[in-house]
Amino acid sequence: MAKTMLVILVLLTVIGCSPGDDDTPIVVEGPFDHTYRAYAGILSTHVVGDRVTYAKLKDDREVLDAFVASLETAELDEITRDDYMSFYINAYNAITLRSVIDAYPVESIQEIDGVWKDRIWIVAGERVTLDYIEHEILRKQFSEPRIHVAINCASISCPSLSPVPYRGSTLEKQLHAASEVFASDMDYNYIDFKENLVYISEIFKWFGDDFVEKYYDPGFRYGMSESENAAIHFILAHSPLFEHHDKVADKELRVQYIPYDWALNDAE
Repeated sequence: MAKTMLVILVLLTVIGCSPGDDDTPIVVEGPFDHTYRAYAGILSTHVVGDRVTYAKLKDDREVLDAFVASLETAELDEITRDDYMSFYINAYNAITLRSVIDAYPVESIQEIDGVWKDRIWIVAGERVTLDYIEHEILRKQFSEPRIHVAINCASISCPSLSPVPYRGSTLEKQLHAASEVFASDMDYNYIDFKENLVYISEIFKWFGDDFVEKYYDPGFRYGMSESENAAIHFILAHSPLFEHHDKVADKELRVQYIPYDWALNDAE
């Protein structure tokens, strides 16, 4: 319950909005809606803490199907950088939801053949896969490591799916909030000061190099790689452990990666 409340309170109240502000029925039609009103309704209904009610979403899928279809013809020529990044974060997460309910019931997204590399979607007029959105658009074009706490792979060990859409006008606050939730959650990352061990998510093992430019601190030499150093400083910068910064400065810390749990983040 505490973890659920942390996710809801940080990700909702930090940007000053509530998922239940408007109960008006949503009709998805016309030009792409960059306010994400339809997608907001999906998230507010089906994201419960760090879980998703996939069974209910599959039974009530019309709005999600319409939203994913609307991605096909979205116009991105005259939007800001933050709007552009928000669009592809939301597209990734919505397509992931759609991929899961298309195959549901499943115990893991890994059971879905070709879910990341082979299944083709049309987004903004371009044929893409989930891997293409993540690696060729979000990672390559933005050099923003916090996208790794914003996109959701429908798994227990994945950073929580935001209960509200990402929007350009609030993107910085949302990325910071998502980073705080991820860095503060001991299911993902924690430091054992007695043993001088840092336990961190395997996300940093796979994508640690993405964090080096912004978070590597050459002034602290832990006897570890640059990417591990950057991972620790990302955690320190976004969690209550920040107050222990001086405590870890002169320690020879060792890193251990927490095994990734690919079980579906299913509320059922």
